Amino acid sequence: MYTAPEVVQRRPYWSAADMWALGVITFIVLSGSVPFEDDSRARLCRAVTKGKYSFSGDPWPCVSNLAKDFISRLLRVEPGARLTADQALLHPWVASEAPTSSSKNLSGHFFFFVALLNTFDIYSKHHAKEVTCCDILAMAFSKH
Repeated sequence: MYTAPEVVQRRPYWSAADMWALGVITFIVLSGSVPFEDDSRARLCRAVTKGKYSFSGDPWPCVSNLAKDFISRLLRVEPGARLTADQALLHPWVASEAPTSSSKNLSGHFFFFVALLNTFDIYSKHHAKEVTCCDILAMAFSKH
């Protein structure tokens, strides 16, 4: 589930909800699994609203602490505590480590990932209306 806790709880939301989705996407790209999973939709929604996920098991021992820090800063329950698109682009993992990563899961996706972050950043600066992560993904794909 890519939906941010505030959306699940039907509270007002803004671009921070999209940054949550980016955290979920990054988790999936690096691990091949989802951070929140349950057969019961109700339990899944509770897990999301509590923000409980784990970096245990494969492949997490081989994933850098900076990459895990990046994900952790995006998957914060409180929207105001999440990285903004500008901050995400400046995060040390994105700025230095990710482009040279030997991770088989990341190598083919990094340039798309940075383009996606740039699209979040540009869109949030120039448009006041709310959009979904799917809208931004569509914009990113249409540029490439």
